[in-house]
This record gives sequence, C-alpha cells and structure tokens, in this order.
Amino acid sequence: MLLENVEPGTKVSDEPQVPPVSEVAELLTGPRETVRYDGGQLPTMAQGLESMFSRIGGLLSNPQVSPLVAPQVLDDGHRKARELASNGPTGLLHGDLHLANILRAGPARGLVAIDPRPSVGDPAFDAIDWTLDRVASIDEVHDRIGRLCKLVRGLEPDRLWGWCQATAAALAILLLRRRPQTAQQSSC
Repeated sequence: MLLENVEPGTKVSDEPQVPPVSEVAELLTGPRETVRYDGGQLPTMAQGLESMFSRIGGLLSNPQVSPLVAPQVLDDGHRKARELASNGPTGLLHGDLHLANILRAGPARGLVAIDPRPSVGDPAFDAIDWTLDRVASIDEVHDRIGRLCKLVRGLEPDRLWGWCQATAAALAILLLRRRPQTAQQSSC
C-alpha cells in the first residue's frame, strides 16, 4: 500500500470546471513515461469492461433510469466497447480515471490520480471521463478530443471518440441514478 499526503488534495470533481487540457495531458502521459510495466498479471481492460457493463446494466431497473435509457442503448455501447478493446494500442491503464479519482496537489505537483483499477488496454480509455464531463455539445466533445490528442503522443482521436460513444450510455446511467428525485418522480 502506498500512502501519501496530497495537499490541498481537493477532488477535481468538486471544482467548478474540468481541469485544463494541459494538466490532463500531463496526468495521462506522466505515469506512462515513467512507470515500466513488466508484463505481469494485470487484468485486461476487456475483462474490466465486462464487469463494468454488467454492474451498470443492473441499474437499468432503477426508476430514475428506466424511463430514460433503453437496455438496447447500453447493449450497443457494450458491443462497441468490446470491439474497441479487441484491437488497437495497449498500455498500462489507471482504469477508473473519473474526476473524483483525481486530486489537485498544488501548483508544483499538479494533478494526482488515486484509487486505480490497474489493467492493460487502450490508453484512450483513461481519457473518456475528462472528455465527456460537463460538456454541453458534441462539438465541445470533439474540441476536447482534438486538443488532448495534440498533447498526448499516441492518443488517437477516432479511438477516443469511439470510446466516448461506447461508454456514453453507461455514464448517463450513473448520473441519472445519482440525481435527486423530483416531486413528480416520487409520486409515480
């Protein structure tokens, strides 16, 4: 176990804006350039996807989710994710790099990733949550993809866009499940 005091240690998810692309690029490239993976026994991203989609599929019956997300939409995303995981580049992944798992460690240190689910798979997978968090349009998604891919060597725009499409329904389900019920919803 590795313990470290990260100051100020605020979750990036609690900040009003997503971190700038330059900070995210540094977070994505830093470990990949300094950590050597010896080919040991880490799960594949494909294995993690099966668990993730199964777990999220169980939320489809939630009354906050079921009226808004058809099971077929999640199934289509799962199929696309399997396809993406079966081909393309591979590398060491954090595997759970959503904004609540990124802490701000001050100007000298930058962003720090916590609570990994290490695996081996497509490096674009770790960029999904930053790309989609708090976006207002598809144009904004494409803009983020373009800016990030210019800064992260080997990050392919088409693959990141594919991962965003594949996981969009799963991420929407997680957000819907957490939203507060309105008076109209609770009286149904």
